[in-house]
Amino acid sequence: MHSPVVSIYLLKRKQQVKYCKYGCGNLAKFSLKSSNDELVVCTENWRQCPAVREKYSIANSARIASLKENNKYVSSWDLMRSKEDFVTWNKGKTKSTDDRILKASAKIAAALIGKPGHKVSEETKSKISKTVSLKIEKNEWDQIKFCGRAKSINFEINGKIIVLKGTWEFRLANFLECKNIVWERPSEGFKYVIDGKTKLYFPDFYLVDYDLFIEIKGYITKKDMIKWSQFTKKLIVITKNNINNLEDFFNREIVTTR
Repeated sequence: MHSPVVSIYLLKRKQQVKYCKYGCGNLAKFSLKSSNDELVVCTENWRQCPAVREKYSIANSARIASLKENNKYVSSWDLMRSKEDFVTWNKGKTKSTDDRILKASAKIAAALIGKPGHKVSEETKSKISKTVSLKIEKNEWDQIKFCGRAKSINFEINGKIIVLKGTWEFRLANFLECKNIVWERPSEGFKYVIDGKTKLYFPDFYLVDYDLFIEIKGYITKKDMIKWSQFTKKLIVITKNNINNLEDFFNREIVTTR
């Protein structure tokens, strides 16, 4: 039981408690310029209030949905890239030539020390696979711009480091080494034409003794079919159906080409 004095103090304190004016349910801890030092919002910047953020998020989502419906939606990134003179600030720069990239790289490396790699669940893998397959069916996969689809892995041969893209390439390189098959990364690009533009195609592997090129593909797209149709050398494509049984694939497809 509180004394009368303490009870009056607690009653006054209770009366002074105010909640955020935007209806998020949090206590008001900050004032606005227009509130004459009265505590009315839960965050120092009123735009960071959960209720305000939700309101703007819903409104913005509705606006974007409406623009997409009328084929008028253009992201700020697409708008910048549409300019003729647009060039990303880091194009052509490396850690050895630009201090900003060196500092950013060092910061990321320091943050990752001691942290386990990100593991993707089987459910997530299945969802990604379905999404990619659907985009390929709609011929939308080649329109997506990628910074890199697979993690780079360094593979050493006779003291020379060769950079491989992803675990599938690493698996094949390791298999070829175990079979004592001489291979290399093609250094010469092969020209092909798509949409009226001439581009260069670099297969993943070249087997010297077989005079054979190998391409590893998870998903085969319309663009792949176009460039392969113009490729005049011997080429074998290894897909996800073959990568898990390279021994049989090698005996069936590669040995017969020699």
